[in-house]
Amino acid sequence: MERCNQSAISHSTKMNGRCSLCSSENVQLKRSHIVPAWAYKRMCNWGRSPSVPIVVEDDRAFFSSRQMRRYLLCGPCEQRIGKSERYVAPLTFTHSHVSRLVGLARDPARSYQYPGSFRARVAVPADINCEMIGRFGVSVIWRMAVWKQIDQDASRSFLGPYHEPLRLYLLGVAPFPPQCAIHLHVVDPTLQESRNYCAIVAYPAGGRSGPFHIHQFFILGLYFQLYVGKAVYEGLHLACLVHGTPPVYFLTDPRDIGTLVACRDVFQHSQVVGNARELLKLPSQD
Repeated sequence: MERCNQSAISHSTKMNGRCSLCSSENVQLKRSHIVPAWAYKRMCNWGRSPSVPIVVEDDRAFFSSRQMRRYLLCGPCEQRIGKSERYVAPLTFTHSHVSRLVGLARDPARSYQYPGSFRARVAVPADINCEMIGRFGVSVIWRMAVWKQIDQDASRSFLGPYHEPLRLYLLGVAPFPPQCAIHLHVVDPTLQESRNYCAIVAYPAGGRSGPFHIHQFFILGLYFQLYVGKAVYEGLHLACLVHGTPPVYFLTDPRDIGTLVACRDVFQHSQVVGNARELLKLPSQD
């Protein structure tokens, strides 16, 4: 895969190349964000006064306003991806507002308590476009897969054989693959611990978990999990934002989020960015 030193390219420089999504050749590419720009803005403005986000990566912590961007998509594909970003933006947490998804999950007419020891409510919202939310989650993970494939000059994406079906899904020319399931956990803000997860972004990370792979990320109180593999079973589809009939999401106790194995992998193997006051309060994942 062809690479270029994008860090040496000026922000005002126009760059032509191959769009990673629609595969159009020799088109002007946009500097695409892995995580939407509005997430950085909200982290900076979390609290009484603006602050530069703190970055935790490879056992180092430092302040940085740098955002992960790369020339990946053409203008039309940037707009195509942007539709789901704009839909999800008002559904995340801010310093002064709780996600609307919380209220819907607390409505007994639209939700029920998850059976068993897992402390969560299952929301079945009629007026929320769960497929659009799932599309957003898939797009963030897929863009990170493209980023790493280019960055590592790898012949294959970490999504393996599901990279291409997911690309076609995001392009709008194919359905969501049956070997995949995308889940959403919304942090329940009623406990003090929840604030720590509402002011951070953890970039996509993952790996094998039993018979399939899980890729996941955090963004301002929303925790996405993408399951991929032939072993993805019906129970995972039932809780899927796209395959579910009806689609559902979870309102999850932050104490359970903090102990999920997949969640621990997020903090151990990905770059975490967040408001310094809240990020430094995150519990140890040892």
